[in-house]
Amino acid sequence: MARWIDNTPTIPELNPIPFICVATFVICTNALIFLHSIHINKKRAKRTVVRNIVEISALAAIIGSGNASIALIHSNETNNAICFNLFYNGLCWGAVQLADMYVFLERYLAISKCSSWRKNLIKTYIWTNLLMWAPGYTIYPFFFSMASNSSFLSTYNLLYIISGWGVVAYNIYFTVQFVTTLYVVSKARGRLSEHDRQVSIIAIKGIIHCISSSGANLFGSYSLTYGCLLYLVWIPVGIHVLFNCKIEKILLKATKPALRIYNIRPQKSFHPESESPAQCIKLKGTHQIFHHNNKVHKQKTAIE
Repeated sequence: MARWIDNTPTIPELNPIPFICVATFVICTNALIFLHSIHINKKRAKRTVVRNIVEISALAAIIGSGNASIALIHSNETNNAICFNLFYNGLCWGAVQLADMYVFLERYLAISKCSSWRKNLIKTYIWTNLLMWAPGYTIYPFFFSMASNSSFLSTYNLLYIISGWGVVAYNIYFTVQFVTTLYVVSKARGRLSEHDRQVSIIAIKGIIHCISSSGANLFGSYSLTYGCLLYLVWIPVGIHVLFNCKIEKILLKATKPALRIYNIRPQKSFHPESESPAQCIKLKGTHQIFHHNNKVHKQKTAIE
């Protein structure tokens, strides 16, 4: 164990107070995400894949940020190696990255067919990409020195850069898939079915998350301090808001009263020349119009 601690990468010198403040924000945000996920899914008979992904990523972010704060508060070789390198930069970052990459595959499978060999190829790519960099904070220190003057470190840094851009390439691939799906649905003739609308919504949200995930991953890869914290809060928030709590339903519910005010459509047509002596045409707005003996009177009523 002493050899592993000695061989772990050295952590950068940081002012602990600003870092701990940001880490506390990350912990609180992910705790809210975790509790909100439990609340909105409590009526479901089965746990969904998206819910599992959100809650695992939120817990990993809480553990990682907490361990990084401990390493800065009680700084020594053991805490730096275990808390900062092993948990913060290694296991917890890797868990969030896995959750982020798997949510693209899961959402794509929800709207499109995918052969088993293609699915297995994508999963192999996910794990290969993770294993290119994660052992640098977990396994490699047992065998190689990861100090700044190590000859092995240059090779590892190259693998780390390839892995970071590999995530971006993965996101670009699924962006193309979501755009293609959206294009096929939009070219369908006739009125869109409810299924087509749901497919379009998932595809649009998938494109949004692909772009934001790529930015967060690159920023986190080149800044293992604050960039990693940004990644640990940005990814769980994005997955939860877009795919778990379904933001489109919340926005629709919030705008429904305004839509009801401005959506004024008569329930039946109004004909002044009608033979009936009195007619009442009820509108979905703020007035009722009464027609009696070719005279029109407006009476204000409550909004339905």
